[in-house]
Amino acid sequence: AEERRAEEEKKQKELERKRELELERKRYEEQKIKLKKEAERRKKAQEMSSSEALQLMRDSNNEYQVSRMLMTLRTLIANIVNDPGVKMYRRIRQANKHVQSELLRYPGGEDFLLAIGFRLKRIKVDDKEP
Repeated sequence: AEERRAEEEKKQKELERKRELELERKRYEEQKIKLKKEAERRKKAQEMSSSEALQLMRDSNNEYQVSRMLMTLRTLIANIVNDPGVKMYRRIRQANKHVQSELLRYPGGEDFLLAIGFRLKRIKVDDKEP
C-alpha cells in the first residue's frame, strides 16, 4: 500500500511537471508571436512617411491624446532643431517618464519617432548570476 501511494504521488508530480512545462511552452510561443508582431510593426513604422505616422496617431487616439503627443513631439523636435550639436537631444530614453506618459503609451507615438528617423537601441543585459 505504501509503495502504491508513493507511485501515485510520483505520477501526480510528473503530471504537474508536464502541465507546468506545457504552460511555460505556451507562454514562450505567445511571447515569441508578440515579439515578432512588434518587430514587424516597428519595421513598417520605419518605412512610413511622417504624414502616414501622424495619420496613424490621429486615427488611433482621441483629440486630447493627439494634442499631448504633438506637444511632446514639438518639444523633442524643437530641441534638436535649435541645438543640433547636442547629442542629448538626439536620444530619447524609452524609460523617460514624461516621454512614456505623453507619447509612447499611446498608439502611434513610437511609430512617429521611428518614421522620422529615431531608431531603437538594443542594450545587452548580462543575466548571469553574481
